[in-house]
Amino acid sequence: MIGVIFATHKEAEPFLALTGQRRPCNGCPAAWGDSRSESIFTMISGMGPASARAAAHSAIETHGAQRLVNAGICGALRSDPPWLPGAVFTVSRARTIGSRALTPSRAVACDCKAWHQLPSAELVTTPTPLFDTERRKHLARWGALVDMEGAAIAAVASAAGLPCTLIKGITDLASEGGRADLHRRLARVSRRIAEVLADGLVASENSDRRCEP
Repeated sequence: MIGVIFATHKEAEPFLALTGQRRPCNGCPAAWGDSRSESIFTMISGMGPASARAAAHSAIETHGAQRLVNAGICGALRSDPPWLPGAVFTVSRARTIGSRALTPSRAVACDCKAWHQLPSAELVTTPTPLFDTERRKHLARWGALVDMEGAAIAAVASAAGLPCTLIKGITDLASEGGRADLHRRLARVSRRIAEVLADGLVASENSDRRCEP
């Protein structure tokens, strides 16, 4: 069973439409079932590390996920190619860092195999949105991408001994003015993430079936 976690419905909507998933059951976080596959479901966690952790625990403990995938938008902590808006990456390692912390938590390794065709990058997860040039420069020491959920989900999966993949699409450069860029590019980048995610999930499902006894 693969649990796919998005932070917001706007990020998830293209993927839900592409995969024809049903309306969610009652409860929070809400879960959609994939009409094409009984082995994939999607959850909307809400924004931030705490909400992401809760969704990851629910995906594993309530829905029986044996693999987690977190997909959604991110900011870029670097400004040169390939770290440009519209690009989609898989995450090799993810770290969490607090708003006032100087150094992040220990990095968690992520599973990139099903999306090996994508470029990989390291991710920093923060508890609040990042649209600050100076803070951006500091965080760039630890990774190329920034979001608010990925490392938290990867840490829950790691603690449970489960693989976790993070798929991230850049909407902005995490600096002043980035909020407007995020909203302007959100729909287009989310559609691209949906396409990439769906393709990789097919490969991941096939791989899991080959590994079954």
